[in-house]
Amino acid sequence: FPSHDKGIDSTAIQDWLLQSVKDNLVMEHELMKESALSSGMQLGYYFGNGISVDEFLNYPSRIQGVGKQEIVDLAKKYNVSQSNMSSLIRNEIYRTI
Repeated sequence: FPSHDKGIDSTAIQDWLLQSVKDNLVMEHELMKESALSSGMQLGYYFGNGISVDEFLNYPSRIQGVGKQEIVDLAKKYNVSQSNMSSLIRNEIYRTI
């Protein structure tokens, strides 16, 4: 890992870790869809905020589309440290999509 003084770069994010976080986010989304209450609340949020239901349906592919460089760029923008890389990746994916 690079030092904290220099921030993170794409070499600090290992491919397997990025994919693991993405897979976990997709799994959580799919499990949430199995609950009528959770799905209803999520769809209500989308409808109430004028967001297309396609955003809900395409969420897994949007997660999978997030790349290392997007995470690095956002981490630098918000001055995020790399002390907990999986949390960093998870948070930056949420910011990206």
